[in-house]
Amino acid sequence: MNSPTVRPVTRNGRTHYVEEPAKLPPLTPDELIMRGVGAATAVVVIGALIWSTVSVGGMLDMVAPAWASYMIAGVFDLAWIVAMAIEYVLRFEPRRQKVPKAIGWLALVTSMAAIFAHGALLDKPWIGAFGALVSALAKGLWWLLMFATSRRLDNDTQAWLTLELGEIHARRAEQNALAKVQREREKYALEQPADTVHTVVQDSPDVVSGRPSATPDVALDASTPKPVTSEDSRPDPLRTIADQASGPSDLVRTLAGHIHPDTLVDTAVRLRPDLKADSIRRTAKRLGNTYL
Repeated sequence: MNSPTVRPVTRNGRTHYVEEPAKLPPLTPDELIMRGVGAATAVVVIGALIWSTVSVGGMLDMVAPAWASYMIAGVFDLAWIVAMAIEYVLRFEPRRQKVPKAIGWLALVTSMAAIFAHGALLDKPWIGAFGALVSALAKGLWWLLMFATSRRLDNDTQAWLTLELGEIHARRAEQNALAKVQREREKYALEQPADTVHTVVQDSPDVVSGRPSATPDVALDASTPKPVTSEDSRPDPLRTIADQASGPSDLVRTLAGHIHPDTLVDTAVRLRPDLKADSIRRTAKRLGNTYL
């Protein structure tokens, strides 16, 4: 991989270092061919989508308004096109790839049947047959392009990659869940009335009888003075967790399950000043928190 070059430029006795982008090597004949194949495949897929929409839309136009007929007709080929796009995205996850692959073939067969039915209704079944082959050829070319650009991994590498992707997906799901919890908490706080502070007063023994007070819960309004509590005297549960972390990686993983991701690095630095902030930030990015 070519890295950008930096060269000094001096004008009027002042020197600045100018970065020049790396020059990409010229395309090889194979790369040029594959680019042409990709462009041709895209044209064929678009042509198949247009023909399917016209054919199926003409058939549905017999029983529905034209605008609705042709809008629905586009669904037939568009379904297998979307399924193949998802199949390509999941090319490194064969197990998850099975679902869009099956849906794609089912959608293709349905589209071809609808196109053939249109030709049969016009008493020209051969037109319907050749029209249906357009969608089959389009999907075949796309599958051939995917076959040429993809590589099957050996069992060990595939198993390792599956576990890596699973771990990343789990972290993203956890981050999304934590963000949702934080949003719900903020929404709940905004919905509370501003003139009332809902504070639960702990049970205290009656001075005379020694029994707990009969009214343990008291809602204090804004005029009632709040109990004074020093911030230094309140225990910080996160500090205990952070002190047990063996390093930046352990610290980030531990705190990620207790606080919002946006404040993860700042909180980690505050709780563990003995660890470098840059090290914590790099660790967070490496573990998947790319927004930090």
